[in-house]
Amino acid sequence: MNQKGFIKDIVIIVLAILLLGGGYFYFSKKPAYAPSENSATNQKVADETAGWEIYTNDYFSFKYPSLWSVRVRNNSIEPDISFVEIGPKETIQSGGLFAVSLSRKSEEQFIGELNKVKVKIIQRSDISLDGNSAQLWVTKRFPTSESDGLAVEWENIVYSKNGLLFIISKSEPKDIFSNFLNSFHIK
Repeated sequence: MNQKGFIKDIVIIVLAILLLGGGYFYFSKKPAYAPSENSATNQKVADETAGWEIYTNDYFSFKYPSLWSVRVRNNSIEPDISFVEIGPKETIQSGGLFAVSLSRKSEEQFIGELNKVKVKIIQRSDISLDGNSAQLWVTKRFPTSESDGLAVEWENIVYSKNGLLFIISKSEPKDIFSNFLNSFHIK
């Protein structure tokens, strides 16, 4: 009887540990508060691009900070349809921080042009741009001489549609660029 009571106590302790452990596991994996669809936590707290300006043309549109400038360059000699530079007013004359190029070049022609100026694609990855499949290319310009300066690395978003090649280039800052890309719409 003494041994049966001891085994009974052990079984009760093991079951209690299993129940407590199972309960802990279940409740630790389940969020304490599951927001409803109407909950304020599912809504954007603030539109980070509220107050930004909107640039639009026949092919695309995007938002940019209101204290920044946009410069549009069209060159009839080059096959680019448009080249849009975006950045703080003090950087716009030297090319800005972001650029959107729209061209009738093929992706292969664009890569050939990069190679001519010693720019290599060092990484490619698939991304989404305005709900469309695009690619992120990390490119690097390698100097050919000491007078060329240091190697420069930047990112390009490359997207092709209806014979048009969209190329969005950036240097910095990443937080503004993310908002810029999220507001980018292809027509």
